[in-house]
Amino acid sequence: MSQYNRILFYSFSSSILWILNDSVLKIWCPGLVTGKISDVIGLLLTPLILTGIISLFRNH
Repeated sequence: MSQYNRILFYSFSSSILWILNDSVLKIWCPGLVTGKISDVIGLLLTPLILTGIISLFRNH
């Protein structure tokens, strides 16, 4: 598995977990764990999302 495929797999998996956590898990069992999942995944995905947005507007 190449480095690009690993990053794509982990970011896709994290995105699915983030959506699942915010839409389902926080309703079923709100608490410390679901809040920390959102915090950690947000810290991991925010740089990737910002990098993608910035790269859209940069001239190569």
